[in-house]
Amino acid sequence: MILAYWMLPLAIDRAVVLPQADLLKLLTLFIAGFLLQHSFSCSPAALQLFFVGYMVSMMTWLGSYFITTDLRLCNAYSLETQVQTGWAIAAIGIGLGALWVGSALLRIRNSN
Repeated sequence: MILAYWMLPLAIDRAVVLPQADLLKLLTLFIAGFLLQHSFSCSPAALQLFFVGYMVSMMTWLGSYFITTDLRLCNAYSLETQVQTGWAIAAIGIGLGALWVGSALLRIRNSN
């Protein structure tokens, strides 16, 4: 829920304009990452695959939308910055998915 909220253009605009919102963003993302790491490591591989697949597809779609739309989605950023952000979001999503696949293959290899 925290990650989905901070992907909203309204939330991004607030974080850019209001220092309190930016601090809240950093704090909540840190807490979410800490909790996610703990729960993710306790989860079976099938459940991890479900969430990683969802995250990769969501970030790739969002990145491609940022790249291809002619509308500025966030008032605080220019259209050029939005396109750059779209490429970064898509790359991070694909990179995180590849990182999970690599770590899953290493766990399988080490367990044999």
